[in-house]
Amino acid sequence: MGTLLEPEVFEELEMTLNEIKELSADGIPIIVEGMKDEKSLRKLGVTGPVYQIPDGGKTTLNSLEDIRKHNEVIVLTDFDRTGEDLADFCEEHLEKLGVVVLHDLREKLRSFVRKAVKDVEGMASFVRSERAAQRKHSFEYKFSEFR
Repeated sequence: MGTLLEPEVFEELEMTLNEIKELSADGIPIIVEGMKDEKSLRKLGVTGPVYQIPDGGKTTLNSLEDIRKHNEVIVLTDFDRTGEDLADFCEEHLEKLGVVVLHDLREKLRSFVRKAVKDVEGMASFVRSERAAQRKHSFEYKFSEFR
């Protein structure tokens, strides 16, 4: 299996994931669409608060009310049309509640994975397989220098 990302793009993806993990560890919550999305983020090393929107039997607006206690938030909804719409909705309403939405992180992730990953749920397995492919590619490149 070959790499899907150029090494430079993969490095930027890893830096973005590290930034998300650091912000999360500092207490900045992440909004996702469902439990599988949260599990994927946990596998990637996210340790801070994660909110699933909508949560339980609550409406999306009521779920967002629970987040208003935070100063900042990261919205990591899926990269499909539904996820885009939900991200826009969350951003609009959270900003009205005085919460700063860190917009650029979701956009960066989406630009790095493009068509390879359509949802947050698939992010952990993509990154895991891409890490393995990048290591293999790097090893093969270094080995070829000795031939």
